[in-house]
Amino acid sequence: MIRHLLKLVWNRKRANGLIILEIFLSFLVVFVVLALGVSYWIDWHTPVGYRTDRVWYLSLSSGEGDEWVAGQAPVLERLLDELAGLDEVEAATRASGLPLDGSVSVYAVDAEDGKTLYAEVVRASPGYRGVFGIDLVAGRWFEEADLGLERAPAVIDVDLAREAFGAEDPLGRDLPFENSRVVGVVAEFRKDGALQTPEHDEFLFLLHRPTDPGTVLTKFALRLRPGVTAAFEETLVAHARAIAPGWNLEVQDLDALRRSKLKLRAAPLVAAMVVAVFLLAMVALGLIGVMWQNVAQRTREIGLRRAVGAWRGAVHRQILLELLLMTTIGLGLGTLTVAQLPLVELWDFLTPRVFLLGLTASVALIYALAVLCGLYPSWMATRVRPAEALHYE
Repeated sequence: MIRHLLKLVWNRKRANGLIILEIFLSFLVVFVVLALGVSYWIDWHTPVGYRTDRVWYLSLSSGEGDEWVAGQAPVLERLLDELAGLDEVEAATRASGLPLDGSVSVYAVDAEDGKTLYAEVVRASPGYRGVFGIDLVAGRWFEEADLGLERAPAVIDVDLAREAFGAEDPLGRDLPFENSRVVGVVAEFRKDGALQTPEHDEFLFLLHRPTDPGTVLTKFALRLRPGVTAAFEETLVAHARAIAPGWNLEVQDLDALRRSKLKLRAAPLVAAMVVAVFLLAMVALGLIGVMWQNVAQRTREIGLRRAVGAWRGAVHRQILLELLLMTTIGLGLGTLTVAQLPLVELWDFLTPRVFLLGLTASVALIYALAVLCGLYPSWMATRVRPAEALHYE
């Protein structure tokens, strides 16, 4: 049966070659879009390691020089204490980097075994965990008593713990990052949000100590108490201006910031999906037209088959199987092509899991499209009467 279908397809290789090429190109586009969608879906369902509800950011900026900013360190410390004492504020912190703020500070250091360790580093006050609801996996978070320690206390995520210490217990171990020592481990921390894939996943929190040179932190984060409304922004700004005059202030709602980041990040996927839908619609119309023409040109052949006793179901199945065979050839060529992508590491999001899921979904979609496009032409073939073959010499 397969040999006979291959012969039929080969005998019409020019027209069928165009169908195979169309399926091949469609598969490439569909694979890229679906693989990207699968990557987004996996990222969306992977916990980010923090909460965004009821969190506001207060960012301070100044047009003054570095010397003036350095002299404001006591003022900023007082501002943090005052903000934490407000009735509407549940917890407060200041840090060098906050979730979704767009800041990046990646360190690369050489470990004792010669391996290079990468980590995104954030300096934070002890209130950071309370503001963002970070869950500890092991150990503890920073405490005020840690400010007097000789070694800087560090909290790392499970990715950095695995990279630096393997299966060993990281608690109490020294890190080559600025003479620090691990006091706690948190779950995977994805500072850039659900749909962001940072270059290096490892994460390191260092306790901010006001005595450290060159570390004046001007980003504040507040966890508000339930029921606090947007009207509190005016009170917050007025309070901050009274304590820290001369600074430019900006207030952001982390939930609103997260939504805007998601829209911005999802825009390329939405655009690609729109293009893919239009492409598949054109491919579907093309396949229906080509198969309809194919059936019209084979009226004599189909009529003779019907005349010698072929039943309608057999004719219907033959037309569909021919289309599925051409689809299989196109998908085979497409699969061989996309299989090269993980080897050349063209896209970071194309992990083995994403590749397999994207490939499976793409193949299933193209097969489903081919079957749908072949239903009407194959039904038309079953309507050919044996007597119609007599009209042809």
